[in-house]
Amino acid sequence: MKYIIKKILVFGSVLIGSSVALADAWNLPKELGDETIQVTFEVDSTWHMVEGVTRDLSAKIWLQDPKDPNSVRGNVLLPVSKFNTDSESRDERLREILLSEKFATVNFAIEGLKGNCIPENLKEGIPCDVDLEGALTIIGKTEKLEIPSQIIKQGADYVVMG
Repeated sequence: MKYIIKKILVFGSVLIGSSVALADAWNLPKELGDETIQVTFEVDSTWHMVEGVTRDLSAKIWLQDPKDPNSVRGNVLLPVSKFNTDSESRDERLREILLSEKFATVNFAIEGLKGNCIPENLKEGIPCDVDLEGALTIIGKTEKLEIPSQIIKQGADYVVMG
């Protein structure tokens, strides 16, 4: 079977707070866990597409340059042992294929935002399109990715969905 994580969906208050000063626009740095971020994935199996979710993940997000809202950087660590496709036998096989004993995590390194989403320009409930740039490392191999995403302002919070 060929396994590929095809999409990463991030829900919750990933970037929180709004401030007048650009340096504090996203209110970063932040450390995130299951309560503020959710990652789902799709596995391309022999017969059909299988959806899954993981938990017990951890993430750190920060601004590399406090004056540049697009300089978001981060690290999202996904424990392979917590991948769940609602089939224990399939999950065990997935862990075998991903060599989970040697490579215990999948890592997504956030390298920036590509687009024109600036906190002070976002309007309540109106999504702003951006690409989340980064590098996905699975089984020790790294591939650059651009994940089409949206940032939505909800009250004082900013939610990133991709």
